[in-house]
Amino acid sequence: MILSFQQMAFPQSLEWCEESEERIEKMQNLDLPEDCGVDIIDNAAKTCKEIADVTIRISPIIKNFYITYFDLEDNAENKSASPSIDELYGLGKEVTQLAGKLAELTTSLTNITDIVKSMTAREALSSSSNVKYITQSLPSIGKELYLDFQLLGEMIKDKTGNSELLGQLDQIFSWL
Repeated sequence: MILSFQQMAFPQSLEWCEESEERIEKMQNLDLPEDCGVDIIDNAAKTCKEIADVTIRISPIIKNFYITYFDLEDNAENKSASPSIDELYGLGKEVTQLAGKLAELTTSLTNITDIVKSMTAREALSSSSNVKYITQSLPSIGKELYLDFQLLGEMIKDKTGNSELLGQLDQIFSWL
């Protein structure tokens, strides 16, 4: 479930946090299959894995920054211990780059049906686990990056009054 901006600003519950943890766990539990011998599918699976690995690394950082910054848990530190604006913009740049890479990946896969149709039965069978890996990974990665971008945008808006990052959200994630 993708959250609206109004739900994100000072949410009443941390349900989105639990959903994020479930997506992270799902990504961690997916194993990249061995190469199948079809370059476009092998490369797509590897790219998907690279994006997932970075998402798994940075999403908990962003989530913890958000929880701490907006003091959403009893044990959260105060705003004085919050991330710097440079840290937020740095993470925002990283999430934007990942989203762009993921958008390129999804675009490259739009013709996968044509590719599969041109494969031999053996190639199609050997590539099925790679295609399954990609299709199972993409929704979790996309939703997690979208959430990361929203959280960063909310913190940057609160710190600076600048909502430009939030304004780019739909454009950057138009493929989602």
